[in-house]
Amino acid sequence: MLSTPNAPYAYVMDDIKGAKDVEASTSSTDTTKSKLTEASGIEVVDPQTLKVTLNGPSAYFLSQTALWTYFVINKKIVSQCAADKPSCFMETGKHLGVGAGPYVLDTWNHDQNLKLTINKNYWRPDKAATVEVEVPIVKDTGTAQAQFEKGELAVLDQPDPKDIKRIQGDANLKDLLHKSGFARTVWIGLNLKKGPFSPLNDAKATALRQAVAMGIDRQQLIDLALQGTADPVTTLMAKGVPGYHDFEAFKFDPDAAKAKLKEAGHEGCSGLSLTYTTRDREVEQAVATQIQAQFKDNLGCDIKVDVIPWTTMLAARQAHSYDMFYGSWGQDYPDPQDWLYALFDSRQIDVGNDPAYSNPEFDKLVEQANAMADASKQADRMKMYNQAEEMLLKDAAIVPLYQPSRYYEVQSNWTGYTTNAQFAGYFYLVKAK
Repeated sequence: MLSTPNAPYAYVMDDIKGAKDVEASTSSTDTTKSKLTEASGIEVVDPQTLKVTLNGPSAYFLSQTALWTYFVINKKIVSQCAADKPSCFMETGKHLGVGAGPYVLDTWNHDQNLKLTINKNYWRPDKAATVEVEVPIVKDTGTAQAQFEKGELAVLDQPDPKDIKRIQGDANLKDLLHKSGFARTVWIGLNLKKGPFSPLNDAKATALRQAVAMGIDRQQLIDLALQGTADPVTTLMAKGVPGYHDFEAFKFDPDAAKAKLKEAGHEGCSGLSLTYTTRDREVEQAVATQIQAQFKDNLGCDIKVDVIPWTTMLAARQAHSYDMFYGSWGQDYPDPQDWLYALFDSRQIDVGNDPAYSNPEFDKLVEQANAMADASKQADRMKMYNQAEEMLLKDAAIVPLYQPSRYYEVQSNWTGYTTNAQFAGYFYLVKAK
């Protein structure tokens, strides 16, 4: 991973001694130097022991190691991939043994389906899988719901929010519906690198961002777009996660929002041409429709909505191509560092910091908190993250909207399927009744 240029999530290994050296070497165009392929802080002690040396104290490193970036894979198989296709081992079912889990990836037809077969050589027989799994990719939730009700699907993860009340009232379906917490929030991101919301400390750009923050009625958006299947949030971090801190930088106030528009030099939205860019999924499109309506009702602005395929949007959003855009994050590991450093530290601009937020005071707080590994100082550490989050919200780099609830349906002839707040489910637990 470290030797793959611009690999997603490479930052979670930055605390390992020598990791950044490998990343820098990989991206270097200097042909006079040999490419580094191994971090000095990673040492194989024996076939079942890995020794890792960090650059310094880290309070979150152990929780990071449970993330998929640290999953064990077979170097002999991975090394068969060409340099321009480093993930080739995931593309077919030929490279069996690449992973160490209870399943083998047998088939992956992109945008169609995945098939997992049981790993007969799994090293934990007490945790062995008993059922094979096929995951059809059904983009239309209405179609998926119909398939579930016909018994064609054993599980449906995240049914359409518009359908929840009907399902809850259906005698045949209500007991098949389950709900769990969701460590995810959704927000409007505002481009601080270019366009009308930039730069960060420009008085008129700041007033415009504040106008947007004051002009959104979160509860109405949830009621109309999501049929009440979410909770309003005014923070970046989701309620219930470690380090959560209740805070509201800007209350919903249409009159104050219009005053801020005037302060920004755009009274009545004159001189503004705004587009909200979102992903091509039904839920996000419904939310976008409500955002568009609220801009009109609360700010007097006619804005456009642009719906983009997700893979295209990810790259363009990271390149800061959109003025105003769909943003969301689901917790990868239970620590505020995963939210604040990964998404908004200036070091993450172009690799995860999509608004291009750059505030030296914010960076200082977050990076100091990152290094506070002393167990006796964790309360102080959380306060520093809280201060940094408040700074981000006061700067109105994002406009928090809601924290979704996670619903899923499971047929009555199966047991063991579940999903947690970090949207991880474990198929090896599933059994047929």
